[in-house]
Amino acid sequence: MHKKYKLLKAGLFGIIVSTSFSACSPTMECNIESEHVHIYINNNGLTKPVDSEKEKVYNFSLGDFYWTENTIPLDSTISTMIQLDLYDIRENKEYFYDMINIYSNKRQSYTDCCVYGEHYVSVNNDPKKSNDYKWKKNNELITDYYIETKWIDIGLDEYTTDKVRDVTYTYLLYKIDEEGNFTQKYFSSLEDIEEGYNYFNPSTLVKETIGEEYYLSVKTKKKLD
Repeated sequence: MHKKYKLLKAGLFGIIVSTSFSACSPTMECNIESEHVHIYINNNGLTKPVDSEKEKVYNFSLGDFYWTENTIPLDSTISTMIQLDLYDIRENKEYFYDMINIYSNKRQSYTDCCVYGEHYVSVNNDPKKSNDYKWKKNNELITDYYIETKWIDIGLDEYTTDKVRDVTYTYLLYKIDEEGNFTQKYFSSLEDIEEGYNYFNPSTLVKETIGEEYYLSVKTKKKLD
């Protein structure tokens, strides 16, 4: 079985597109003549530079961002941040660390679970047929307790005879130089983050990797050789 990769959306937001729209929002008054951008903030305290004078801009993933009087000169670094919709970790520490803490490495076992809910009663006790439309037409849908085999989280020091798999998370960060050139790199922990990688995009920050299935050793609680 090959490893599976999945990009996780920040928090519970389900759309990866992050373009900002502001056409219907009123324009704020600003008398600063030098080239600059304003810092915008959303209801969760997340901040980012936006090249706009509108009262608010909308982000598909993170909702409305509101204009503030705080400004920053528009240089190459800021231009790249705006182009890639990046956020500065140093200005959004709480959000960033919350996301890292939510997605911590874990182990799962493929276990029979007692579940309450709707399911089809199988005449021949063949649950695999429950996904077949023709089969469903000739069987009764009931609400009751039933056994479902699914992946559940278990402790890393827990033993089970069921097959298991490891789910790991890496974090995509960006580094921007003075000319606005950027590099991106995945890191497996906060301790691994290299100097200068100070930027992230909430929509692509976390990547989930589902490892191959295996069985545990009774003694070591690790992969059985």
